[in-house]
Amino acid sequence: MTIREFLNLDSYDKDRTTGEELTHEQKYDKLIDLLGRDAVIACVPFTAEQIKREIKKDKHLNTLSMQKWDMAGGFIVTTNYKKGTQDVRHYRSQLSDIFAAHGINSWSPADGVCTLKEAARLMVSDRSR
Repeated sequence: MTIREFLNLDSYDKDRTTGEELTHEQKYDKLIDLLGRDAVIACVPFTAEQIKREIKKDKHLNTLSMQKWDMAGGFIVTTNYKKGTQDVRHYRSQLSDIFAAHGINSWSPADGVCTLKEAARLMVSDRSR
């Protein structure tokens, strides 16, 4: 099952039941809530202090190591700049185990990273119930 299937969303991120179109933030907030907020936040590969510092520089957290985000999201991405190619392989991570426990067996590196980055924002925000 994909993340969209798990969340009951169509290919435009519209809820199949209500017809409501979810924003990027709403989609990943909903995913994190359904997977278990504390469990997903525990997968973030950086400390709260690092997130607080870096989020001031870049709200997308791209100043932090992409390799760490990818690995925590369940992938190893290797780039060969001379050939202009990338090798993407699944990598077992705490987040991939959470996905599997909920029946999610198909996700992209972007899905994993977006889930983790939204969890990181929640970790340091007022929204972290």
